[in-house]
Amino acid sequence: QRIDGFDVPVGGDVIIAVDGEVIEDFSDLLVNVAFRRPGDELELTYLRDGQERQVRVTLAPRPNSVTRSR
Repeated sequence: QRIDGFDVPVGGDVIIAVDGEVIEDFSDLLVNVAFRRPGDELELTYLRDGQERQVRVTLAPRPNSVTRSR
């Protein structure tokens, strides 16, 4: 499935908030994370199997290159 020009696998977890700020679309997520630095911690709220869950994550440096798994 394509969403906002990106190929997105159907199914899986859906991020709905970052540090309590509602995420309505992929752009919201990108903007929220773009100005953070490696080592910053944030709390993700996500849906899995219809249930809301939270997890704290620590951002890592962005890799220089990304390989696609098939």
